[in-house]
Amino acid sequence: MSSSLAYAQYYYALGNYDKALGLAKEGLRYLNGLMGSGAVENPKQRMTAALKVYDMIEKRELLAKEKSIELVTSKIGSIIALPDWAWQLEYLGIADFQDEYVDEMESWDSDLKIQWVPSEFTAMDVPNDEIVQSSLGDCSVVAGLIAMNSHGTSLALCRIYPQVNGTAVLSPSGKYLVCVTTMATTRVVEISDKRPVSRGSRPLHLTTSKGSAWPFLLEKSYMKLMGGYTFSGSHAAIDVYRLIGWLPFTTILTNWAAENPGKSLADLFGKWKQDWTNGQLILCLGTGPDVVEPLVPNHDYAIVSMAKDKAKVVNPWVSGTGSRWYTWDEISSLFSMLYLNFDKCKWAHRHVAHAIMSVNRLTEKKYDLGAYPQYTAHNVSDEPVPVMAYAGVKRDFDFKGFLSLQAFSCDHKVYSPQMAELLGKSTETNTLYTDLSVIIPPKSSVTFVVHSKELKGDKDLAVFVFEALTDKPVHFLKPVKSMEASIEGSWAVDRACSLTDASLGDNSQFYVDLDTHASQLDIYYIPKCDNIASLYSQLAVFYGDPSSTTAIPAPDVSRALAVNAVYNRCSTSIRLTRLSPGRYIVIPGLSQPASGDYSLIASCDVPVRIGKSSPVHSGLFERQYVCRGPDVEVQFSTPQPCDIHFQIDSEVEARLCVYDAQGQPLAASNNSEFKCGRSFLQINSNLGFCKVEHSRGPDLVLQAFATFPVDLKSADQP
Repeated sequence: MSSSLAYAQYYYALGNYDKALGLAKEGLRYLNGLMGSGAVENPKQRMTAALKVYDMIEKRELLAKEKSIELVTSKIGSIIALPDWAWQLEYLGIADFQDEYVDEMESWDSDLKIQWVPSEFTAMDVPNDEIVQSSLGDCSVVAGLIAMNSHGTSLALCRIYPQVNGTAVLSPSGKYLVCVTTMATTRVVEISDKRPVSRGSRPLHLTTSKGSAWPFLLEKSYMKLMGGYTFSGSHAAIDVYRLIGWLPFTTILTNWAAENPGKSLADLFGKWKQDWTNGQLILCLGTGPDVVEPLVPNHDYAIVSMAKDKAKVVNPWVSGTGSRWYTWDEISSLFSMLYLNFDKCKWAHRHVAHAIMSVNRLTEKKYDLGAYPQYTAHNVSDEPVPVMAYAGVKRDFDFKGFLSLQAFSCDHKVYSPQMAELLGKSTETNTLYTDLSVIIPPKSSVTFVVHSKELKGDKDLAVFVFEALTDKPVHFLKPVKSMEASIEGSWAVDRACSLTDASLGDNSQFYVDLDTHASQLDIYYIPKCDNIASLYSQLAVFYGDPSSTTAIPAPDVSRALAVNAVYNRCSTSIRLTRLSPGRYIVIPGLSQPASGDYSLIASCDVPVRIGKSSPVHSGLFERQYVCRGPDVEVQFSTPQPCDIHFQIDSEVEARLCVYDAQGQPLAASNNSEFKCGRSFLQINSNLGFCKVEHSRGPDLVLQAFATFPVDLKSADQP
């Protein structure tokens, strides 16, 4: 079998070495038979390439990471679509298509009562042929094919095998190999030329006016890739991308004029006119639910010709008779979407990278950008460089959620949106792909983040792809992962713990240790609570005591080393610069009561450690006293002098003052002010009394914490 060597590489990547070796031997025997018949073109080169595959499998050589990922992700739904390089297509000839092929697709879609009948194509390509959509609801696919055809058939003919002199020809056996694109990889789909028809012999596939084979072969291979003829298309940009690999982009036309006052859609098309004229751009349009006749709602159309102030638009249902010229202003008002596909050859440089991520990890860390694939682009030139970027998720992953691309002005890993300037963000849509165009300023860097919100799926792993195209050299690397430490856990509060609240001492506290001078320290706090959508967070950083891991008993935000000026939605971050060695205490604040998990990450240019501070009362003895009356006086005593932390809770305005045994004031909470809520005070003594002043009405609670038992006794107690 001509496919044996290709599938041998697939099973080798999966680790099934015995099956891989058996297929490789079968492939060599098949090739020897072909060579004996004299039917092989370039026999020496082909045998050399085949032996290289066999030796790799026999010696169990290590596959390159990208090739390994492209192979192991070849199973798409019910088929295996191997990368084109695994097939060694450049060596295949007519002799490789002599064997009869039974297409497994013919056993699918039984509920549609499909019959498969032989095709009677007489030519692969007939000049001036017209393509018409059938009853199948794949208007986006057919619109894309019509738009492709407006640039000539060479775009399609180079993707179908067998070939003679680089262009597709009819197969003697009815078997074809068709190249499609998914996850930035050109893959091969095996099909037969049998056509699906209804019980009444009505075609369930597109038709052509003159009988060209290539439109049907491309549509059938795409239907097989997408799971069968039950697939109704997506939209023209992504369908054209899968058909010929041209990079997809979308522009929302709804309200375009209102959002761009003083501009015309003709200006927008003017930027792309040369690309379209050069045959490097395919354009399609889409309608929404509300349309003006003769337009059809929720339908895709092809642009087949362009003039200075108008474009010729074709309805795939009626093709030639359904064409009409529209001005750009009419297009912007009548259509809801503009779909664009750019030829990748338009750009001189291309970067592709894959990432395999745990779905559980991404679900748990959906608010932590650091858990997602990231790529940093470095522009070393003295000129700005535009970047066209694309990201996608492997299709057989039952994907639900919102995929987006974000570009940040930085050269390091991004954990939260607040840590760097956002240069651009793609529109979040519930699709398998997203796109973004940004400009990297001279001598600067941009970090791209492939992010998914509300990710759900039926697989353990999600496979992401990132693809970027540029005119000038741009160095793409994994983002610099600075010295990093992190901690995760859970916390629960029964009240809002804001940084301005009197309850600040109840907030979780963390210590960050630096052994040497640091030029920059970034701290990211990522809460993952049930009410995260309405939650805002904030951070404060204090100097800490290197000899103690105990939390600060009564932190005062006015004395913080740094604090966020405002609350940030969901996650938050703070940056400190030019730091000395030592311990720093980090206190997060929340805008409202919340419970759930959190992550705290410290990223620095020098080694850094992070940990959770012991609760403020950890290891201390606690005594509680219920006070009543307008001005309450409570005596305290401990076996020996020690730090004593006093705390009062009051629903009325109150102030706590502490005096020594001689009546000299030691400290007062709230200075001279009287406040409601909770107040703190810390002194070092072993004997004295404290007074709660101006407590009118309800009872209040006075508590004392110390390393030795504290005896609290009211002045009127014996």
